[in-house]
Amino acid sequence: MIDQRRTGGSAGLLAQDFFRCRKRQVDGSGAHVVDGLTLGTGNLLLGQLGTALERVLERGPRLVRQGLGLAPGESGVRLTRVAPNGSTGGALFAGDVLLELGGARIDAQGRYEHPRYGKMLMALLFTDGRGPGDTLPAKVLRDGQRLDVPLKLRRMSPEEEKVPPYEFGRGPGYVVVGGLVFQELTRQYLGSWGDWTRRAPPRLLVALDREGAVPDATAPRIVLLSSVLPDAANLGFQNVRDVIVSRVNGRAVGSLDDVRAAARSPQGAFHVVELLPGQGAARVVIAVDEARAAAARLHAAYGIERLDSAEADREMAEAPAPASAGAP
Repeated sequence: MIDQRRTGGSAGLLAQDFFRCRKRQVDGSGAHVVDGLTLGTGNLLLGQLGTALERVLERGPRLVRQGLGLAPGESGVRLTRVAPNGSTGGALFAGDVLLELGGARIDAQGRYEHPRYGKMLMALLFTDGRGPGDTLPAKVLRDGQRLDVPLKLRRMSPEEEKVPPYEFGRGPGYVVVGGLVFQELTRQYLGSWGDWTRRAPPRLLVALDREGAVPDATAPRIVLLSSVLPDAANLGFQNVRDVIVSRVNGRAVGSLDDVRAAARSPQGAFHVVELLPGQGAARVVIAVDEARAAAARLHAAYGIERLDSAEADREMAEAPAPASAGAP
């Protein structure tokens, strides 16, 4: 995160650290992902199970339980959405009540009784002793009927998800235009809040829940105006941060490549960044000439070597490989 209150001091150090981290390798070990599950995060968001869950309270209103067809003392979770590219796609449907998974009863909080560790999130059942290609038996309540449904586990590539769970071997992508920092929403980005399920901006959590695991060919990513590096080019917008971008210079954006293309085609003398409604400011407008002139100032104030991560990536790819230890 970048301190927007000052152009020097801690702001400069934080900005330098943000862009320097792109040169570090991301540790890709220890990640076993099926259906986009990230175990141990303590939540049941859409991207983890390929579904969004609506609790069915064990002691909830009698009419609701009767309407769903739950028997006295029976519990489960009701599916409100099912991602088409997960193991549940085509097998489970919105409105199903998931009663059992892998032979374990599911309670109203989406947990089950692990024989060794006690109450655990049902996400663990997708990976505990199982892998892609295995079958996970499920029992659901659908239209008043109890059905046994086999779930064929399949791996969800992180590139398929609109909010990728992780990236290996590279730092975060970015584009800086006149001090406006654009990034794509990822779970690593959300992780900057620590306990992000409680601390991250609600608008980002809602976007993750509604769109995170669903592939979208026309808009493969959610683009953010993540922060603004204070500069004369962006006066008045220094406090805008972590907002979802809908259009740049009249062009719909669904990736950083769209931002790059739009920045090359400004609307007259101004760059116009339109934001999704309900986030405070409706748009951010900066002068094209001022944005160009800001490049040198941003480098001096924040130590930013490149305003576009794609340029840094190309330089790293073209750089000669370091000599191995002991080479002559």
